[in-house]
Amino acid sequence: MKELYYCFNIKNNKLRTINSTVSEGNLMIFGDVQLVNAGKHSEEKLKQNRYLMGYWENLRDIFCTFIPSKLDLVGISKVNIYLGKFDGEDSLLKICNKFDVSSEVLNQIQEVAQKVLENNFELTRTFKKTTKWNKSRTLRAITTLHHKVGGIDVEFSILNKKGERLVSHMLMTDAILNTVWFELFKGSWQDSTFVIENRVGHTAFDFTVCV
Repeated sequence: MKELYYCFNIKNNKLRTINSTVSEGNLMIFGDVQLVNAGKHSEEKLKQNRYLMGYWENLRDIFCTFIPSKLDLVGISKVNIYLGKFDGEDSLLKICNKFDVSSEVLNQIQEVAQKVLENNFELTRTFKKTTKWNKSRTLRAITTLHHKVGGIDVEFSILNKKGERLVSHMLMTDAILNTVWFELFKGSWQDSTFVIENRVGHTAFDFTVCV
């Protein structure tokens, strides 16, 4: 079974498929857009990438967060957009038009782009992997991600059932999503202590509430 993967190069208003591997009977769900500033290696290009990285990652994270679950973009799971002379939103729509995507899916893509604009390229959301009630539902651990240009701020809180904040810590500032995903991989209550483990099972953070 081969993984379905399409990679598109959109540059100077031209669209071409540069890599594709087709899955036999395995539907892939669209959920990722990667922005790439590719080209011949140079110190100038490296400086451009360093400067733009915070903008790219923020835009990508927010856009992908708003993508509806189980969105079938004619079997495309990820789109790589190479920066050139084009309007980013229109370029993604060109992919849709090229493959005769339904008007319903087209509208969903446009709605996602509109949400990004309406939120002024910022987004605050709950990170579900480390947001949990304790067994007696008297305490709730909440991890909040604030997406912004420059990175993600991660705040952790423990609230009682009245909503009163008992614990509050800023875990990360200006982090990238991959780091957040790795370090905050799993959360669990152990009596009155909330433990956050990373991807390899090591304790990244633990917080105890005096009750």
